[in-house]
Amino acid sequence: MNYSKNISLTQSKNLNDYSDILKEFNSLFGKEFEKDIKAWCNNKKDNMPGYWEVYLVKQNDNKIVGISGLYSLNSDKNDEFWLGWFGVLKKYRNKGIGGCVLDKTFKIASDNGTKELFVFTWNDNKAIELFEKKGFKDIGTANDFKDFQKKREYFNLPNDIVNIVSDDGGYVIIDAKEWRNIYETIYLNNIKGLSKSIIESSKEPLDDATPLDKVDW
Repeated sequence: MNYSKNISLTQSKNLNDYSDILKEFNSLFGKEFEKDIKAWCNNKKDNMPGYWEVYLVKQNDNKIVGISGLYSLNSDKNDEFWLGWFGVLKKYRNKGIGGCVLDKTFKIASDNGTKELFVFTWNDNKAIELFEKKGFKDIGTANDFKDFQKKREYFNLPNDIVNIVSDDGGYVIIDAKEWRNIYETIYLNNIKGLSKSIIESSKEPLDDATPLDKVDW
């Protein structure tokens, strides 16, 4: 069944609409989940510095089958979003609904100009499998991220950077443009014979070189 035609993301500030969601997910997500949903319904966004939206997942028969959301940690930019509380009620799982909800959530994020989407999840193999299937990559633990965010703020680093974490937890922080240049060099170096050819060519006198206007591109 194509659930993309039977599933929609809607919004509500009526706490009663979240009764089944709260009943099932409170034990999984903890007290913060109920606190956030109540804050959403009461239009209290004090604890969210930037973009924050919550979506109920509905079938065509108006049955609520799950929840999703998006938020930003930066009030000035929407180019980096986090996936908010996300889940499908147990009796509706293993039907492809979760993947469909993610696709629709991705579309909303993209329409709002985000370039990167992050998610925090527990060691749930099925959840991790779904996220990886949808293109997410494991970049470390929540503590890793908090530690890196502190480093970025301390050194006043821009958002357009790349962090590489070594096996011992050390960070290498470089500009994203520089990383692309390094990556290109590594790629070219893996082409058999290319590096040797460049080295040998560098030893040739410039007088023997072919002028650019004579090069057959």
